[in-house]
Amino acid sequence: MNNLFYLTDEQRAVRDLAREIARERIAPLAAHVDETGEYPHEQLKLLGQQGLMGLHIPEAYGGSAAGSLAFCLAAEEVAWACASTSTIFLVQNLGGYPIIFGGSEEQKRRYLPKLASGEMTAAFSLSEPGSGSDAAAMACRAVRKGDRYVLNGSKMWVTNGSHAGVITVFVTTGPGQRAQGVTALLVEPGLKGFTVGKPERKLGIHGSPTVALRSSSRVPPSEPRRWASPRPGSTPRWPTPGSGGPSTSPSGSSRASSSCWRTWRWRCTPRAWWCITRPASSIAEFPAPRSRPRPPSAWPRTPP
Repeated sequence: MNNLFYLTDEQRAVRDLAREIARERIAPLAAHVDETGEYPHEQLKLLGQQGLMGLHIPEAYGGSAAGSLAFCLAAEEVAWACASTSTIFLVQNLGGYPIIFGGSEEQKRRYLPKLASGEMTAAFSLSEPGSGSDAAAMACRAVRKGDRYVLNGSKMWVTNGSHAGVITVFVTTGPGQRAQGVTALLVEPGLKGFTVGKPERKLGIHGSPTVALRSSSRVPPSEPRRWASPRPGSTPRWPTPGSGGPSTSPSGSSRASSSCWRTWRWRCTPRAWWCITRPASSIAEFPAPRSRPRPPSAWPRTPP
């Protein structure tokens, strides 16, 4: 990772800056965030102050337009330090990119500068109770009434939905059209009739809230942008960078876990290591230790 020949000087600078922030300012707080479920406000604020929240945003709207690869490099470094912070960092891109791709000029000037500075965070809402991998089967509906859209339905598993200032909500304007009827609306959580559910109880990444949304609200007028595939019955092509989400956070987290694993392997006792690498049925075969194992204070701090 230190000398990837295909990186430009700008991309290396972004990676090095993200690495320095992640290891010095974010990593020391990661355990506290995960144990308490505390939202990482200060960490996100710091990323915004250093310009990392706007890597995907054009310069005309306050970003740096550094590109998807630079964003992935930064996201990987943040993920190495804290999974919760990196998840929100990724969703900032995921929820904001549709505004760049299909938003009106007014919407771009209203939201993008705030997203780039970290003043506002975004969320991306696609899944529903009855629509997961088959996204085109969504039932959340938007109907034009007068000068506004009436949004009715529920959304599930919305990352950062309880703290976002703007949520990109995918809906259908024609339930029978499947992918051809899918569009998106920008929703601000303060709208009347828009409610946010309690955070889901998760096994990890507790500092990144995941919530359900329920809406019977009227969304301000705009021309909905249809982002569906032209092929009937095919999967919609959502306007988000394919390199932003699933590929970078696990990569950074796996680097961190790999490092921890190597260190733990060196510190654990022979019996413990033998037990975790054998089937449970054969654990009894290992003879009991003749003496008590060394206490943690006597363990070596670094591998030889």
